[in-house]
Amino acid sequence: MKSQPKGEGIYTLNDRIYVGEKVILGEEIQIGAGSVIQGDVIVENDSVIGFNVTIDAETTGLNPQTTKVSSGANLGSGAVISSGVTIGINAVVRPGSVVVRDVPPYAIVEGNPALIVGYVDHFGKKVGQQSSTNIELNHKVQPHQPIFHLQKASDMRGSLVALEFSKNIPFRPERFFIIYDVPSEDVRGEHAHYKCEQFLVCLNGSVKAVVDDGANRFEYNLNSPTVGLYMPPLTWGTQYSYSSDATLAVFASRPYESDDYIRDYSLFKKVVNDAKKAAKHSNNP
Repeated sequence: MKSQPKGEGIYTLNDRIYVGEKVILGEEIQIGAGSVIQGDVIVENDSVIGFNVTIDAETTGLNPQTTKVSSGANLGSGAVISSGVTIGINAVVRPGSVVVRDVPPYAIVEGNPALIVGYVDHFGKKVGQQSSTNIELNHKVQPHQPIFHLQKASDMRGSLVALEFSKNIPFRPERFFIIYDVPSEDVRGEHAHYKCEQFLVCLNGSVKAVVDDGANRFEYNLNSPTVGLYMPPLTWGTQYSYSSDATLAVFASRPYESDDYIRDYSLFKKVVNDAKKAAKHSNNP
């Protein structure tokens, strides 16, 4: 094992591991026996790397790619992480998985190639799912009212769902778009908005939606056109596990504005915390 990786952190390094000279380690890192980490790799604070994990970022090209294991990530034993991949904050890679694409913050991935199978909350526990038919259970713990039930009429001729903008949506829509034909392994969203509000309705099929206000994370299985999910500003939204026939309608309170997007989760957390501090200061001058 190489005993002098870059960085001045505190490590727990078991026997029979190899840490290359280019690797940068943070603090409070655990690395299991048999693991190999080499190339341009950054492992941030509080990460856990299991037994026999391979992170190989050695490249011979002119533009080597850095592989990053973000703070709090947990890589299960036998996992293989490809060059140039970023493992997001507090993400979980299950044992034996082969990761060839970036893993979003707090995501749980498994398989070969690894796919998202769920998300963890801010305490590392798997986020519980609420289906459209049992969604009310989350109201007791939600900081806002996220779910709106839409009017449905059915008879022998079929079914109709009505949505009145002034009654069923907590804002006046300025934009509408539809997401469909999404491969099941792909993830949509993964961003927040400074000002824009959104209202999501799954018109057909099903899709899992994760909403994060910076302090709490909740997951919904949207599988009925009779339910709308409201996302206020400064809400990090992620949609994944689309069924093959899924069609997701999105109503937005503002026209498309590129500078209204927050696409980096660390920046999102900072903006949310700054907003809370400003609100607290204004309430306590």
